[in-house]
Formats: sequence, C-alpha cells, structure tokens
Amino acid sequence: MDLRQIQYFIQLFEDRNITQASRNMFISQQGLSKSIANLEDELGFPLFVRQPKGVIPTERAIYLYNYFERVSKSFSSLQNAVHQLQGDHTLRILTYENFAMSRDKDQFNEYRKIHPELNIIYTEVANKDIPEMLASGSGDVAFIIAPVHEDLKVHTVIDEEPLCAVIPRSHPLSEKKYFSLHDFRKQQILYPKAYDKQVNMFFSLFQERGISYEVAGSVSINEFLPHLSNSPFIGICPRKIYRYYNFPELVFLPITVDASHPFMLRTLLVTHKTRFISSETKQFIDFQNASSPYKG
Repeated sequence: MDLRQIQYFIQLFEDRNITQASRNMFISQQGLSKSIANLEDELGFPLFVRQPKGVIPTERAIYLYNYFERVSKSFSSLQNAVHQLQGDHTLRILTYENFAMSRDKDQFNEYRKIHPELNIIYTEVANKDIPEMLASGSGDVAFIIAPVHEDLKVHTVIDEEPLCAVIPRSHPLSEKKYFSLHDFRKQQILYPKAYDKQVNMFFSLFQERGISYEVAGSVSINEFLPHLSNSPFIGICPRKIYRYYNFPELVFLPITVDASHPFMLRTLLVTHKTRFISSETKQFIDFQNASSPYKG
C-alpha cells in the first residue's frame, strides 16, 4: 500500500460517500473506487459496504482508521522535518487574478523587507483553480474569494468590498447611491469570468425573489469595461480591481440586497487542510493576521 491509498481511505471513511470523497481529494470517482479496491485486494478483506446512497465502513475498516490516520499525520511531520533540514526558505503564494491591483499597498514587498531571507514566489491563477493547486502542493498559502472549498482552512479575512453594478453615466439610474436587486429587472447582465462562482451566487437571489433577468455573457477581466462602455449591458463586478482603469463614462454603484446592506465579497487567506504548514507559511499567516483589520 502507499500513502495516497491511505489518504483516499481516510477521506472516504470520513465522508461515507464516493462522490463527496473524490471531490474533496480532486480525483475521479472511478480513480478513487479503483484505489480503494486495490487496497482491499492487497489487505485481503473489504473495507466498505457499498450502498445506493453511500458506503459503510466494515468493522476492520473502523479498526484500521486510527492507524491509517497516524500514518498520514506522521508523514506530514516527516515532510516538515525534511523541509527544515533542507533549509528551503521558499514561500509559494497563490492569489486570484488581479489580486495585486485590488490592494491598497504591496503586501509582498513589505513582507520581503521584513524577511529578506525568504524566496517568495507569487502566482496569480483563476480563483476556481486555487483549491486543487493547494492540494497538489503547487502553493503553500493562498488569497481566495469566498465561498471556499470545505477542504480549505480559513486563517483570516483580508478584505471585504461590495459587489457593484457598472452602468453608463447616461443611464437614468446612474445618480442613485445604491443599485437594488429590483433595478436589475429585465436587464442584460455582463460580468468578468473570474467572478463566475460569486456572480452565480448573486443570481440565486434573483431567483429567490422572482426577479427576471438575462445573462448577456462573461468576458475576461481586461475586456469587461471596454465591452460595457459600448453596449446596453449592466455590468456586475467589484470596484477595486478596476481602480487604475480609466473609464470616466462608467459608474460603479454598490449592489444592495435588503435596504442599504450591500452584497459583500470577502477575500480570505487559506491553506489546504491535508497539507503540512511550514514555519515560513505560519510566519506569513501570523503577519497577515496581525495586519488584517478583519477579525473573522
């Protein structure tokens, strides 16, 4: 047996469902089932009883669970020890696209000045790809837009900002302080692809309230404002990532859900629950916790 089989076993034991466990481990259902079947063949006895709505661990699986869990935790401790011996002072930070553009200050340069011994590798990726990249070890820590995958551990809230409606100044609603849900009625909506998951959560509010709307489509972050400036569409996006773009003909209005309560987007600092946290990562998390104005 190998470590990956043990990790798959632990996840399936805890989830009791192949679909959920495969999603949490970023493997296909077929791949997970095959790995568990190979482990059962090697052990010589079944570990799970398959049922239509999930799986039930056998008595032998229950007996082995604590042993397998100790093996998994011991391997993480081994990784930590090897990491310290190698003296690899590298910190790999993942962020969603245009994260740096949305910040009030260059957090990474500030941190480099405090810790010049660190080799900081900063990579911007699609927000949806961050969980899998953390799970595979391609990053140590990440800045991600909520909601987050259940396998991610949230360490602190980095930022909150309202989702905005983006409309031409010539639009009759451009003088409003806020843009309500009902203002979207029968409008054609355009949004940046990078915020697909967050905007779809927002669309669910329309459906709950019976508000009719039409999705015109989604485009890249850089194409978004140019498309809006020459179209009849209403845009949806946060404001900060476009603070340095010059489109004076467009207005950003915070979107309210009820009364004057805006629909907020939260940026979180996360790690993956299955990956060990190095001293360099913990040090960075502590720094972000100390400097964040949000405490949960």
